[in-house]
Amino acid sequence: MERTLRQGILIGALAAMVALPLQAQVLEQAQVLQTGAPSARLQVIFNPETREVSRRMVRLFGPHPEMTLDFHWQPATGNWPGVTPEGLADGAGVVSWRLPGAASYDPKNWHHRYEGALRAGRFDGAGVLRYRDGSRYEGVWAAGLLQGAGTFRDAEGNVYEGAFVAGRAEGQGILRSREGWIYEGGFVAGLRDGAGRMTEPGGLRYDVVMQRGTEVSSTRPLAFVDETLAGVLPAQSGGGAAGRTRLSAVIDQRITQEQSIQYEQYVDSGTMLIYPQDPELQKIWNGKNDDARLFMFQEFTDTDWDDTGAFVQLDLATEDGSRVRLSSLDLAVEASVPHLLPALHVDTHMGCVGFRPSFDFRNFGWGSVENATARVRFLNPDTYDYEAPEGDRAATRWFDLPVGTFDQGVDVDLRGLLAGAGVDVAALEKARFSCSSASEIEQCGQDAVRSLLRMGALQGFVAASYGTITTELQGELSYTWTDAAGLSRAAVQPFGTPISLAVIEVRGGLAECGAGGAWSAEAPQYTDVELHPAGEQYRVNIPVRGNPNISRLLAGVKLHSARSAMHVMRAEAQFSDGSIRKSPLMKLFFLRPRIPTFVSQTAPESCYLGPEVLGSC
Repeated sequence: MERTLRQGILIGALAAMVALPLQAQVLEQAQVLQTGAPSARLQVIFNPETREVSRRMVRLFGPHPEMTLDFHWQPATGNWPGVTPEGLADGAGVVSWRLPGAASYDPKNWHHRYEGALRAGRFDGAGVLRYRDGSRYEGVWAAGLLQGAGTFRDAEGNVYEGAFVAGRAEGQGILRSREGWIYEGGFVAGLRDGAGRMTEPGGLRYDVVMQRGTEVSSTRPLAFVDETLAGVLPAQSGGGAAGRTRLSAVIDQRITQEQSIQYEQYVDSGTMLIYPQDPELQKIWNGKNDDARLFMFQEFTDTDWDDTGAFVQLDLATEDGSRVRLSSLDLAVEASVPHLLPALHVDTHMGCVGFRPSFDFRNFGWGSVENATARVRFLNPDTYDYEAPEGDRAATRWFDLPVGTFDQGVDVDLRGLLAGAGVDVAALEKARFSCSSASEIEQCGQDAVRSLLRMGALQGFVAASYGTITTELQGELSYTWTDAAGLSRAAVQPFGTPISLAVIEVRGGLAECGAGGAWSAEAPQYTDVELHPAGEQYRVNIPVRGNPNISRLLAGVKLHSARSAMHVMRAEAQFSDGSIRKSPLMKLFFLRPRIPTFVSQTAPESCYLGPEVLGSC
C-alpha cells in the first residue's frame, strides 16, 4: 500500500482543488455578464461586527437573468455596507440565487452561489461560482469573466485547470476527463489546440497535435497494454465486446448536493480520486485540523452518518452505438485501509456553577491518542481580532499540562495549574454575582471583573461577555497514534476553549437558540453498497435489470463504510463473449467518524445555576 496512504494523507493532487460547466455555458456566460441591466432587490443587510441591520436596495449582474431568480447579498465581515452609493454590490461577500419565495437561510434552496470579490455589481477579483449540479468556476475574475489562472468543473466531472481569457480556456492548461484520460497542452477559444500530451487510464502517455478540438497527429503506438481491458489490445480494433465499450465512474453531483457531506472526484495519473468536497473536511482527514473544524461532528448523529454516502454513477456505453450483451456488472474492491488518525474536539464545561476550570477532549477518529501532553496559555477574550494573527495577541506564558493516553475522551482539570499560576481558586469557588436585568448585564459583568482579586498570571486576561466571565485558553496537544500498518505517528493539534470563571445571574434568565442538523439525500434508484473498513479482494455485484443487450447503461451506487477508510476499487463489466471492460482505478477516501460515547466526570456535586441562566445565542 502506498506510503502516503499509510500515513492517512490524501494524495497530493487534493492540494489543487479545482472546478468546470460545459463550453456552451462558458460562451453564454461571457455574453450575459457583460450585457443587460443589473437585477435589483430591496434586502436587509446584517453587519456581524456591530450587529447592525439596515434595509438597502442592492443591484448586481447575475449570470442567469433569464431565470428570474431571487438573490441575496451578504457582505463579508469588515465590508460594510458592501454596496456603492448607487447600490451596486461591491467588495468581498457571498451572493446566492434561489427560486422566488424560497428561504434564503436554507442551504438546499440555492441554485447557484458566488463567494469572493465584486466590483460595481460584477464578479471582479478572486472568487468561486458554484452550481447545484456540482459545476464550479474558480479563479480570478475581471468584469464578470474568468481572466488568468483558474479552474472549471462541469456537472459530469470533467475538469479544466489552466489559463482563461475573457471567460474561455485560452493558453496552456490541463483537461482531466471523467473517463480517466488527461490532456496537457494548448487551448484556443475553449478547444484543445496545438501541441499536447495525452495520458490514458492504463498509464499510456504519448504526444498529440490538436487543431480546434480535433486530433491531427499522434505518437500513440499501434499496440499497447490497456490496463482497463486487462490485456494487449491492437489500437482501434479487436478486444471483443469490451473493445467497443467504455466504462467510467463519476460522482453524481445532482444527488450529492442534496446532502450535508458532499463528495467530488479528481483524475490524477489515470486514477479517479473521490473525497469530501469541503476543504475543512479534507483538512480533518489529513490531520491538519484545529478544534473549530469539528463542530459539524457534534451536530451529527450515528443515524445521520449512516445515511450519508458517496453517490457514484457507473456509465457503460459502446463507442459506435452498437449493442453488446452484458453478463454482469461488479464493483471489484482491491483493498480497504482503515483511517485511524484521531480527530479531537474540545468540549467546553459551563453551567451548573460559575467556576468550571475544566474541559474535555472527545475523539471522533477511530484510533487512540497515545502519550499526549499539552502546553497552554491564557488570553483576554476581548482582544480577539479576526484580521490579526493569533500570535500577535498578548497572552500569559506557556504552561505544561499532562494529558496521557485515551481512546474516546478524557477530562482535563485546570485547578492545580491555575493555583500554581497564582490564581485564588478557593475564592473563585465561592464567588457569585447577580444582576437586576438582562439590559444591564454588560455593566454588571464589567463590575464583576474589576472585583476579582488575586488572579495571578490571569490578571488582565479575563473578560465578561453576555453574562459569563471567562479567560480564553489556547493550546497545542502533542501525541502519537498508530496507523493501519502498525506504525507509530506523531501529531500536533492546536485547540482552544473559553474557561468559565464566574456567571452573572440574571432574574428570568437569558435567551436561548436552537441548532441545525444534518440532512442526507434520498435516492432509491441507487444500489446501496456497504464497503468493508478493512480487507482485500472482494466483489460486489451491481444488479442490472431489463434487457442485457445494451448500447448504454447507467447504474448508480451509494457507497458507504461503517468507519473512515480509503477504498481502492474498479467497476468491471463482463460480456457474454467473455471479454471484460474495467473502469479506471478509483480511490475513495470515505469519511465516517466515530461518535464518542465518552461522558465527562467533572460535573459538580450540586448546582446553583439553572439551564436558563446561560443563554446560547
